Amino acid sequence: MGLNKRNPPKTAFKKGHLPWNTGKSMSDELKEKLRLSHQGQTAWNKGKKVPQISETLQGHEVPEAVRNKIRKSLRRGRELKCQECPIVFWASPSKIKGGRKFCSTACMGMANKRRKISDAQRKQIAKSRMGAKNPMWKDGRTPCIVRIRQCSQMKQWRKAVYERDNYTCVGCGEQGGRLEADHYPVSFKTIIDTLVASYGVAELYESALIYQPLWDAANGRTMCYECHRQQESSNNSERNY
Repeated sequence: MGLNKRNPPKTAFKKGHLPWNTGKSMSDELKEKLRLSHQGQTAWNKGKKVPQISETLQGHEVPEAVRNKIRKSLRRGRELKCQECPIVFWASPSKIKGGRKFCSTACMGMANKRRKISDAQRKQIAKSRMGAKNPMWKDGRTPCIVRIRQCSQMKQWRKAVYERDNYTCVGCGEQGGRLEADHYPVSFKTIIDTLVASYGVAELYESALIYQPLWDAANGRTMCYECHRQQESSNNSERNY
């Protein structure tokens, strides 16, 4: 006998109906009463043992073909063929819905290399990665840092460090060549972070010009291009992430 849709029973589920105890919590007095009422009771499964495996099933092994069949029946999704290579891979429903087409990022990268992008698309991609949308964006300090590195005081600081070290790399001892002045032991990044924390990005350039530790030749060393790139503070050094 089916349910009457016009006059459903009182026990039928009602959409939007909340249980009577939703948002309510038991008082400490009620909890204590429940605890005392259950004292001395024995659990229904106390002393009972888990049923043992029958002798007919002991030592029985499920064939690998049957295991794979069970796994496949329980697995959600379906097989897809990679559009870059002949590999057939399994994709979950979420990946299929997201439009996955390749078996790996390597195949996706190879396909993207051959893809032609119009100038309008390139501008749109560049616009989507400008400013705060860029993953490398910090707080807008880059223009100020460029001005600091290109100002006359920085050129004088580099010259003072080169002359003190006799234009010789402190790493390999080679004189001349492609030299760079490195802030050490206090790095340039540490000094910039200190100025930003004290004065903010808006006053970074002005505060840097009067910050004496930044222009102290004692906080600097001469290094060649290769040795400088091997330092942990170098932006171009290889790091272990």
